Amino acid sequence: MDDAICGICGVLGEVYLGDGNEKNCCSRKEILYSKNDAVDSSHPLSLEDLLERIKHHWVERTTFTRSSEPFSVNAFCLPPIIPPELRGETVVNTEFEKKTLSVNKGKNSVEGDPALLHIQIRDFNVDMQSLEKLSLQELRNLCEQCDIPVTSNKSQQCLRGNLQQLYATLLLGNCPCHGFTQVPGKTDGFYHLVCRHGVTVASKFLTLQESVRDAADLYLSLKYPPPIFICDTPCGFVRHLDCRDKIIASKLWGNNSGCFEVPSMEKLPEEGVNVPDIVPAEFRPVSVDVEVEGTADKWVHPITGSSRRYILGDRFHSTTNPHKSALCNFHDINLCLQANALKTSYQEAENNRKNKKRLQSACVQGFGTHFLYNFLMDFYQNEIIIHKQLLNLKKGLPEGFQVKRDRYRRFVYEAIQQ
Repeated sequence: MDDAICGICGVLGEVYLGDGNEKNCCSRKEILYSKNDAVDSSHPLSLEDLLERIKHHWVERTTFTRSSEPFSVNAFCLPPIIPPELRGETVVNTEFEKKTLSVNKGKNSVEGDPALLHIQIRDFNVDMQSLEKLSLQELRNLCEQCDIPVTSNKSQQCLRGNLQQLYATLLLGNCPCHGFTQVPGKTDGFYHLVCRHGVTVASKFLTLQESVRDAADLYLSLKYPPPIFICDTPCGFVRHLDCRDKIIASKLWGNNSGCFEVPSMEKLPEEGVNVPDIVPAEFRPVSVDVEVEGTADKWVHPITGSSRRYILGDRFHSTTNPHKSALCNFHDINLCLQANALKTSYQEAENNRKNKKRLQSACVQGFGTHFLYNFLMDFYQNEIIIHKQLLNLKKGLPEGFQVKRDRYRRFVYEAIQQ
């Protein structure tokens, strides 16, 4: 799998783009949705073990008239598809959290604005685990700050329930700015991360409806999360991660919420912000020194030498489906002077390509076939892109040199040893 890592980005991708694809789904008949106490969803089954299980089942079915037992997998221990060199110390799949978090499904059932609750948690250190300690008046004040309707007949218990429901939407990964869809009776597709060159970096198989929790799982599973992450729900992604792991979020963006400045309801976002780090290394006028591995802070990116991260919206969704909160405008990539250095629709093009290839298979795929089909489809597409990169590099190859991968899996020129 490491041979299918982008030869320009290597494992040090500076810009990744994420998007879900609910159309790339399959039958649920081989998937178990019951929580098994022996399964730790925060440490899923390894990808290699899962592929070995699928292969063993296929060999058994093709060799014997019947298999010893039906093939099945637990929905909450499925690993993301990430090459070993790109994986972090811990690979995360918190799919089961979507099922355990309780959020009412009816129309307008969750009252209030999650963006405003996020501000209370981030800036005023509101502890959602200590709501029992708040008086009736304090609960009313907090609800008013979050745009939750407060009436004289609402009890403390009711107000706490409203706040907990609003908080659950943040933890679950729901985003009021973007509606997530699914195909009835099927799985919920894949969430993909791609680099600027079209190479699929990581994928997560979705057993439950997509949310920003899926993007966060992949992001936290990478060895080097990119300095710039572009998706259609940047506001929901940041709010979710701020509530899910405040310590990590504070290291990545502090109070800036992944924006170029601290978002505020009191002002408009500043335009023409100068952020040189947003320019990919190959487009910079001078070469970029890579920090030596083994730094004390694992969140420091070797190219930028900083733990600072930006979570930005793609231009297509920001234009066609504007966000609901004024705070979301601070995630606009066009606020940056260097914005023209980046395109933001690679992930849309890749999902369209995957859907066309996926639809060539007319059968209703079970999990095993579907998972391996997508694994191979992405692997071979990555190989095609990398082969083109290699051919382009060889066109300008100096005499006495060869193209090799360095320790970060990037293509470099290396002198041939005599």
